Amino acid sequence: PKEVYELLPQFFTDVLNLKKRLVHEADAIVIGLLPLFGAALSNTIYDEKHERFYPSVYAVVVGKSASGKSVVSQIQFLSATWEDYLQQQHEGEEKQPVFRVGGDITLAKLVEQIRDNGFYPLLQHDSEMNAMAKANKNRETGGYDPVLNRAYENEPILRSTKTAGNIVIKNPKFQLSQTGTKDQFFNAFETNENGLTTRLLGYVMPEKITFKKLPYFSNDFYLIDKKKEELQQRYYQLAVSQINRNTPLLWKLSNKQTDKL
Repeated sequence: PKEVYELLPQFFTDVLNLKKRLVHEADAIVIGLLPLFGAALSNTIYDEKHERFYPSVYAVVVGKSASGKSVVSQIQFLSATWEDYLQQQHEGEEKQPVFRVGGDITLAKLVEQIRDNGFYPLLQHDSEMNAMAKANKNRETGGYDPVLNRAYENEPILRSTKTAGNIVIKNPKFQLSQTGTKDQFFNAFETNENGLTTRLLGYVMPEKITFKKLPYFSNDFYLIDKKKEELQQRYYQLAVSQINRNTPLLWKLSNKQTDKL
């Protein structure tokens, strides 16, 4: 609804204003920004009925080719400065945290990376859900739906791998962002029985597709690049401010807010 856009945080609005977007493209950007920002909130917890857990978002945008779903990947530029910081701070370490991973990561590596990230959240982003589907269906390396379920509920992850042995992650911090076609979606999420699909925030692009004209170089590109750099710095400052907090930022809905939702 249009009212949503009137209530968005300024950061969301500034990202949307980088260029003119169709309505469904703007919707996809808002959906895609949620796990992207969640991956910057390392020191934030959500309190529901005195049960505190890390706020995870699993966002999935489905649509045909040329439907505009690629905007979810286009907004990933926001984290560039923050990703450089993580790499520089932990370069050469045996257990190196990273900002995001692709959909084709194996179960063992996914669990190890969530562990190695420790305080830092991990974002799994991919523009092709088939990558996740193939990795998940591999008999030797797949079957990570239970891990995603536990991470979403902030439950401990217990796993045994050949390379790392027994792994216990008490406080997993994980965000999921995937886009793809309808066939790819049902290839990646084949069943409702394991509970994972109930945890997805889904958005379906319109059936009608719009082919755009090829972009041409203009002076506006310089202005857009400057705005992008400013947004990267703001994202970086958001992530850094979480690290520098002595106590977690607590987010809690009142009964009135919950009833409204």
